[in-house]
Amino acid sequence: MKDRARTMLTKRPDLAVLIFACLLLSLASISNFIFSAEADESSAVVPDVLHANDVSQEEENERPLVYPWARQFIRPLSIKPIRNETSVYWHIPKSGGTSTKSLFECLGLTLASRVGGVARFGHADDSELQVFKPWSTRGNDSISKQNAKYINIDVSTSDGIMKGREMGLVPSGLVDVVFTTYPSQIVENLFDLNHKGRLLAMFRHPVQRLVSKFFYLRVAKWENNYEPSWNDISIETWARKIDRDRNFLVRTLAGKTVKEV
Repeated sequence: MKDRARTMLTKRPDLAVLIFACLLLSLASISNFIFSAEADESSAVVPDVLHANDVSQEEENERPLVYPWARQFIRPLSIKPIRNETSVYWHIPKSGGTSTKSLFECLGLTLASRVGGVARFGHADDSELQVFKPWSTRGNDSISKQNAKYINIDVSTSDGIMKGREMGLVPSGLVDVVFTTYPSQIVENLFDLNHKGRLLAMFRHPVQRLVSKFFYLRVAKWENNYEPSWNDISIETWARKIDRDRNFLVRTLAGKTVKEV
């Protein structure tokens, strides 16, 4: 039985990623429960931890906040989720984000992504917030696609984010999870002190992620950043002379470009 399961996961790496995503979400739910039960006790301990190096409160207040958008508008695990709470999924390229999105689609959660602005779905120019099913009429689609629900806001562009802000995307309570590659822009513009959210992410070993990126974009004709020229170079040459990730995770959280790092 073990050999059979191992063979299945080897032949279906996408299935392995999906199973891992399910386990990760389950652990997150358990963590929420445990930390919420201990919230009162932990709140009394945090100040001692923060000032373990004899830093005065005045000095602490003068220090610039690291990622202030996260401090102000993202709830910690120590606070129990509330009804109609919106989460932000930080979609790190080549780190299982697409599989996680399929899982959320299968669960029937309402998502926000670039799908909301795709013209062929007929909702790109809507003047009011609306939840729609992009693929519900195609009988040959997977269960996740048949159940998929999206909000009619394209959160992959600055214009789309501003449209979502003006239309009250997060305060509306209509969206469960916002998928984005740039969480700082989403949180700063769509959330506020009265509507805080959660930040979720799937992480992958940075070297494995870049190797996957190199081989994927050489053949992914459907992607906007398709790079057929990479077929003519070695991965070593690409890593030394072409790759521009440059500490991608920290740079993205800080809202920095490659030139600013």
